[in-house]
Amino acid sequence: RFRLAVDHATDAIIYLDEKGVIRWTNQRAAVIADRAIEELAGCTLMEAFSNQPTAKAHLASIGLGRPVPALMEFEVFLRDGTSRWLEVTGTQVKKDEQVVGWLLVAHDRTERKQIEQRLRQSEKRASLGMLLDGIAHEINNPLFMISGNVQLAREEIKQGRYESLDEELAGIQAAAQ
Repeated sequence: RFRLAVDHATDAIIYLDEKGVIRWTNQRAAVIADRAIEELAGCTLMEAFSNQPTAKAHLASIGLGRPVPALMEFEVFLRDGTSRWLEVTGTQVKKDEQVVGWLLVAHDRTERKQIEQRLRQSEKRASLGMLLDGIAHEINNPLFMISGNVQLAREEIKQGRYESLDEELAGIQAAAQ
Protein backbone atom coordinates (compact mmCIF):
# COMPACT_ATOMS: atom_id res chain seq x y z
CA ARG A 1 0.00 0.00 0.00
CA PHE A 2 2.85 2.35 0.83
CA ARG A 3 4.51 1.75 -2.55
CA LEU A 4 1.16 2.19 -4.33
CA ALA A 5 0.57 5.55 -2.59
CA VAL A 6 4.12 6.78 -3.20
CA ASP A 7 4.17 5.72 -6.86
CA HIS A 8 0.91 7.54 -7.56
CA ALA A 9 2.02 10.81 -5.96
CA THR A 10 2.17 13.73 -8.40
CA ASP A 11 5.50 14.87 -6.91
CA ALA A 12 8.84 13.11 -7.01
CA ILE A 13 9.73 11.46 -3.71
CA ILE A 14 13.36 10.54 -3.13
CA TYR A 15 15.02 8.92 -0.15
CA LEU A 16 18.78 9.47 0.25
CA ASP A 17 21.14 7.85 2.68
CA GLU A 18 23.37 9.99 4.91
CA LYS A 19 25.94 10.31 2.10
CA GLY A 20 23.42 11.66 -0.38
CA VAL A 21 23.07 8.46 -2.41
CA ILE A 22 19.60 7.65 -3.71
CA ARG A 23 18.22 4.53 -2.03
CA TRP A 24 14.70 4.66 -3.48
CA THR A 25 12.43 6.90 -5.46
CA ASN A 26 8.90 6.86 -6.70
CA GLN A 27 7.82 6.59 -10.32
CA ARG A 28 7.40 10.38 -10.70
CA ALA A 29 11.10 10.93 -9.84
CA ALA A 30 12.02 8.48 -12.57
CA VAL A 31 9.78 10.31 -15.05
CA ILE A 32 11.27 13.71 -14.14
CA ALA A 33 14.84 12.34 -14.38
CA ASP A 34 13.93 10.47 -17.60
CA ARG A 35 15.46 7.28 -16.19
CA ALA A 36 14.27 3.97 -14.82
CA ILE A 37 13.79 3.70 -11.06
CA GLU A 38 16.44 0.97 -10.99
CA GLU A 39 18.87 3.32 -12.72
CA LEU A 40 18.41 6.03 -10.07
CA ALA A 41 19.13 3.77 -7.10
CA GLY A 42 22.78 4.10 -6.13
CA CYS A 43 23.28 7.45 -7.91
CA THR A 44 23.92 10.72 -6.17
CA LEU A 45 21.40 13.47 -6.84
CA MET A 46 23.95 15.26 -9.03
CA GLU A 47 24.46 12.16 -11.17
CA ALA A 48 20.71 11.69 -11.50
CA PHE A 49 19.55 15.24 -11.98
CA SER A 50 22.01 18.03 -12.45
CA ASN A 51 25.36 19.55 -13.20
CA GLN A 52 24.08 23.11 -12.83
CA PRO A 53 26.14 25.07 -10.23
CA THR A 54 23.28 26.32 -8.00
CA ALA A 55 21.61 22.93 -7.91
CA LYS A 56 24.97 21.28 -7.38
CA ALA A 57 25.64 23.37 -4.27
CA HIS A 58 22.25 22.53 -2.74
CA LEU A 59 22.51 18.87 -3.64
CA ALA A 60 26.08 18.62 -2.33
CA SER A 61 24.94 20.16 0.99
CA ILE A 62 22.34 17.43 1.32
CA GLY A 63 24.99 14.78 0.71
CA LEU A 64 27.21 16.23 3.43
CA GLY A 65 24.40 16.37 5.98
CA ARG A 66 24.54 20.17 6.19
CA PRO A 67 21.38 22.21 6.70
CA VAL A 68 19.71 23.28 3.48
CA PRO A 69 16.92 25.77 2.84
CA ALA A 70 13.47 24.41 3.65
CA LEU A 71 12.39 25.17 0.11
CA MET A 72 14.74 25.18 -2.85
CA GLU A 73 13.98 25.95 -6.47
CA PHE A 74 16.43 25.24 -9.22
CA GLU A 75 16.78 24.09 -12.76
CA VAL A 76 18.11 20.60 -13.36
CA PHE A 77 19.55 19.42 -16.64
CA LEU A 78 18.84 15.96 -17.92
CA ARG A 79 20.92 13.63 -20.06
CA ASP A 80 19.08 14.59 -23.24
CA GLY A 81 19.97 18.28 -22.75
CA THR A 82 16.50 19.38 -21.66
CA SER A 83 15.93 21.02 -18.33
CA ARG A 84 13.26 21.02 -15.69
CA TRP A 85 12.53 23.43 -12.86
CA LEU A 86 12.06 21.71 -9.53
CA GLU A 87 10.76 23.06 -6.24
CA VAL A 88 12.24 20.80 -3.58
CA THR A 89 11.49 20.43 0.09
CA GLY A 90 13.58 18.17 2.25
CA THR A 91 13.67 16.82 5.73
CA GLN A 92 16.29 14.94 7.66
CA VAL A 93 15.58 11.35 8.62
CA LYS A 94 16.99 10.69 12.07
CA LYS A 95 17.53 7.58 14.13
CA ASP A 96 18.59 8.08 17.75
CA GLU A 97 19.26 11.77 17.02
CA GLN A 98 21.69 10.88 14.24
CA VAL A 99 20.97 11.85 10.62
CA VAL A 100 20.62 8.62 8.64
CA GLY A 101 19.16 10.10 5.49
CA TRP A 102 17.02 12.64 3.77
CA LEU A 103 13.51 12.55 2.38
CA LEU A 104 13.00 14.94 -0.53
CA VAL A 105 9.81 15.90 -2.28
CA ALA A 106 10.28 17.62 -5.64
CA HIS A 107 7.46 19.37 -7.44
CA ASP A 108 7.99 19.89 -11.16
CA ARG A 109 7.50 23.61 -11.87
CA THR A 110 8.67 23.48 -15.49
CA GLU A 111 5.27 24.20 -17.02
CA ARG A 112 4.66 27.07 -14.60
CA LYS A 113 8.07 28.57 -15.41
CA GLN A 114 7.33 28.31 -19.13
CA ILE A 115 3.97 30.04 -18.66
CA GLU A 116 5.62 32.78 -16.58
CA GLN A 117 8.26 33.24 -19.28
CA ARG A 118 5.60 33.49 -22.01
CA LEU A 119 3.71 36.01 -19.86
CA ARG A 120 6.86 38.13 -19.43
CA GLN A 121 7.47 37.98 -23.19
CA SER A 122 3.87 38.99 -23.83
CA GLU A 123 4.19 41.91 -21.42
CA LYS A 124 7.42 43.00 -23.15
CA ARG A 125 5.69 42.86 -26.55
CA ALA A 126 2.74 44.89 -25.21
CA SER A 127 5.12 47.51 -23.80
CA LEU A 128 7.03 47.62 -27.06
CA GLY A 129 3.76 48.01 -28.95
CA MET A 130 2.76 50.98 -26.78
CA LEU A 131 6.19 52.53 -27.28
CA LEU A 132 5.96 52.08 -31.05
CA ASP A 133 2.45 53.57 -31.09
CA GLY A 134 3.79 56.63 -29.29
CA ILE A 135 6.73 56.94 -31.70
CA ALA A 136 4.41 56.54 -34.71
CA HIS A 137 2.15 59.28 -33.34
CA GLU A 138 5.13 61.60 -32.83
CA ILE A 139 6.31 60.97 -36.40
CA ASN A 140 2.87 61.17 -38.03
CA ASN A 141 2.06 64.63 -36.67
CA PRO A 142 4.99 66.39 -38.41
CA LEU A 143 4.49 64.28 -41.56
CA PHE A 144 0.86 65.41 -41.70
CA MET A 145 2.01 69.03 -41.44
CA ILE A 146 4.62 68.52 -44.21
CA SER A 147 2.09 66.83 -46.48
CA GLY A 148 -0.50 69.57 -45.91
CA ASN A 149 1.98 72.38 -46.61
CA VAL A 150 3.23 70.65 -49.78
CA GLN A 151 -0.38 70.45 -51.04
CA LEU A 152 -0.90 74.14 -50.30
CA ALA A 153 2.34 75.05 -52.08
CA ARG A 154 1.29 73.06 -55.17
CA GLU A 155 -2.06 74.89 -55.28
CA GLU A 156 -0.27 78.23 -55.04
CA ILE A 157 2.05 77.23 -57.95
CA LYS A 158 -0.89 76.06 -60.09
CA GLN A 159 -2.56 79.43 -59.58
CA GLY A 160 0.65 81.30 -60.32
CA ARG A 161 0.91 82.82 -56.83
CA TYR A 162 4.54 82.47 -55.85
CA GLU A 163 4.62 85.22 -53.25
CA SER A 164 2.84 83.08 -50.58
CA LEU A 165 5.10 80.02 -51.14
CA ASP A 166 7.53 81.30 -48.56
CA GLU A 167 4.97 80.72 -45.80
CA GLU A 168 4.26 77.10 -46.88
CA LEU A 169 7.99 76.33 -47.28
CA ALA A 170 8.63 77.70 -43.77
CA GLY A 171 5.90 75.40 -42.43
CA ILE A 172 7.48 72.40 -44.22
CA GLN A 173 10.88 73.26 -42.81
CA ALA A 174 9.54 73.67 -39.26
CA ALA A 175 7.67 70.35 -39.38
CA ALA A 176 10.75 68.54 -40.78
CA GLN A 177 12.93 69.92 -37.97
